[in-house]
Amino acid sequence: MSITIHGMPQKFLLEIAVASFDRAIAAERAGADRLELCADLEVGGLTPSLELIRQVRSAIKLPIHVLVRPRAGNFLYNPVEFSQMK
Repeated sequence: MSITIHGMPQKFLLEIAVASFDRAIAAERAGADRLELCADLEVGGLTPSLELIRQVRSAIKLPIHVLVRPRAGNFLYNPVEFSQMK
């Protein structure tokens, strides 16, 4: 997507956060440039299942950024959580 500001074209990237296969398909059809694939958006987003990642990757041509967050709450992770994220 691009717009013109003060006579200069500006390029914007439209990234849409989605938490399901159907929403990913809809976002691509609606003109998204990129997807952020998540689970549990109501708690700020968590890492989606490997199954969902594979389903979306097989059907979507857009770049997909997968959210890596093992739990809701703060961002102070212990060694076990860092291991999970890796």
